[in-house]
Amino acid sequence: MKMFFTPYVRIVFYFCALIFIVYSFSDFFQGVPDSTFFSAVITLLVIGTIVARHLDRKKSLKYTSQI
Repeated sequence: MKMFFTPYVRIVFYFCALIFIVYSFSDFFQGVPDSTFFSAVITLLVIGTIVARHLDRKKSLKYTSQI
């Protein structure tokens, strides 16, 4: 399970948590409906995780090719 939560994936999770905290405690997103906001955050989480996993895989392939 530790392999899934690589540094890039953790950055995506922290970024989504930060957006959620700003949404909860700020008036910045006042005019955005809840369903739109949560859909956008979940989409960002899914796409960000896919990109992060791709970057981790690319980084590990680069590292193994140097050995």
